Amino acid sequence: MDPDQPRRERLRFEEFDHSTSQNGRARVRVVLMRREERFTGEATGVETREGSARTAALAAIAAASAASEGRFSADLVGIKLMRAFDAWIVITSLRARSSDHSYRLLGSSEAPGEDTTRGAVLSILDAVNRVLEKYMPED
Repeated sequence: MDPDQPRRERLRFEEFDHSTSQNGRARVRVVLMRREERFTGEATGVETREGSARTAALAAIAAASAASEGRFSADLVGIKLMRAFDAWIVITSLRARSSDHSYRLLGSSEAPGEDTTRGAVLSILDAVNRVLEKYMPED
């Protein structure tokens, strides 16, 4: 690594909680980390494989937005779960914006085992970590 280049600041997946209510709603809480700082996002949605993945993606987007202190925001355009090579692959599409630019972001990740909700969070991180470091507050 070049000592003159600034170190890349990426969000890391730290913690995840997925619960289901009796009425069939999914609640997902995602915690992302940057250095020693934690950023939490929560979302609720329909409890199906696709619904839970969408809910997890929305929670991850909320946590990423919190990490930028509002300088960066994103909307989930779509999420696709696919079986390929004996694994679940999660692909996410986002429309993101900041005060000076707008982006179309695409992320993908293999889901760990059958856990497509975690795969959705990893896919969102794959998408947003490409540009988010520009909008993170300086220490």
